[in-house]
Amino acid sequence: MQASPTTPAGADQVAEPAIASAALAIDDWQALIERADLGGPAKQIALHSVLLGVEGSLLRLGVKAAHEHLAAPPLVEILAKRLSEVLGRSLRIRIENVTNAAESPADVLARASASRQQEAREGLQADPAVQSLIETFGARLISDSVRPLEN
Repeated sequence: MQASPTTPAGADQVAEPAIASAALAIDDWQALIERADLGGPAKQIALHSVLLGVEGSLLRLGVKAAHEHLAAPPLVEILAKRLSEVLGRSLRIRIENVTNAAESPADVLARASASRQQEAREGLQADPAVQSLIETFGARLISDSVRPLEN
């Protein structure tokens, strides 16, 4: 899916200076999403997007086919508006397809959550008290019921 660029109101009337690389780097995409204080579907499109690059006032975002339904023009406009407010300049967003190899902030969060889940399971299975219950009473650990502690 190649969506047309979405421009915040009035942004095409004034030439915007290029976004300084210090202001927004590809590695800072997740931090920028958090700073934009997004909610609902606009946050979901941001989390499931990969920042492909910045070209002047144009942000190129990549979205996997499984999440392209999130790239509805009104949501892209909301995202552009919030990011423009955070960065203090008008932005346009162009949505492009990316392969499943691209890792979005949502993918990073899911991987971290799965890792914490696995560590919780392994920790519980290795716990001497749990081992005693298994040996003494024939108890069993139901893996899907294990949840990591949230700090």
